[in-house]
Amino acid sequence: MIIHIPQFPVSLIIGTKPVERRRRQNILLDIIIEYRGEKAARTDQLTDTLDYAAMMKKILEAIQPTQFFLLEKLGAAIAALILQEPLVQNVKVCVTKPDALGKNQPLAVKIDKYRF
Repeated sequence: MIIHIPQFPVSLIIGTKPVERRRRQNILLDIIIEYRGEKAARTDQLTDTLDYAAMMKKILEAIQPTQFFLLEKLGAAIAALILQEPLVQNVKVCVTKPDALGKNQPLAVKIDKYRF
């Protein structure tokens, strides 16, 4: 099974330039999670699946107070948190900084992590 959380907005301190370190910036997260959801498909019970609302809350609680320099570090931190969930088999995280290159030109970093 796959859960796709597209264009999830977060606001945090990220960047290497001094001006970027002074204020929160808007970042978009695109997360695709492959997980074992067959039991939930049979039982229709939240306890048998990945509680994505609770997971997103956990991610926000972990990343919002943290200051990152690189999109790569932010994406890796998010992927590592998601892989802590026992049902998750792999995760793809795309972190987009909408104005990273100026003039409303976005830049995105994509990270794929797998449970081995």
